[in-house]
Parts: sequence; C-alpha cells; structure tokens
Amino acid sequence: MTKTYLRKLSSLGYSIIPVDENKRPIGAWKKYQTEARSPDEVEQLDSPLYGLVTGVNDLEVIDVDLKVLIDSRSRKPGGKNTSHSSRTILRTLLIR
Repeated sequence: MTKTYLRKLSSLGYSIIPVDENKRPIGAWKKYQTEARSPDEVEQLDSPLYGLVTGVNDLEVIDVDLKVLIDSRSRKPGGKNTSHSSRTILRTLLIR
C-alpha cells in the first residue's frame, strides 16, 4: 500500500499498524485496537508492510485461501498425475 492510500484509510478512521514480513505487529499496538492513528502519524511510520486492525470502525474481514486442488480422475498412463494448482486469495472488506 502506498502512504497516500494509508493516510486516506486513516483519515476515514481505520487503524493502521506496521507489521513484519510474517504479518506480526511491530511494536506496541494494543491501543490501536480501539483508536486509529492520525494521517500524520501514519506518514511517520516506517515499515516493510502495514496492516489494518479489524474491529475498528466496523471493519470486518473474510479471508479465504484455496491452495492446491487435485483431481484424482486425471491420472495419466504410466502413473503420472496431473493436478490443477490454484492459489486464490479472496479478501472481502465489509465496511459499514
């Protein structure tokens, strides 16, 4: 996400936190479960990634991961299998 987009989300009342490559919060973040940083505070953050705290400003997230689908009927002669690999991530934000 760009800082412009993060500032916009913050101005709308959404809580932005810095996270590491494993999606773990960097630093203390408990207070951001109930309040959002100002756009100026967001601008000062320096992080490889950013996250949105759910539950703040009625933000709810549905995260569905579909990883590998294997069709057992697709066996080829010689014992080789074909598989259909699909990684689909659906993130739906329900914002009221």
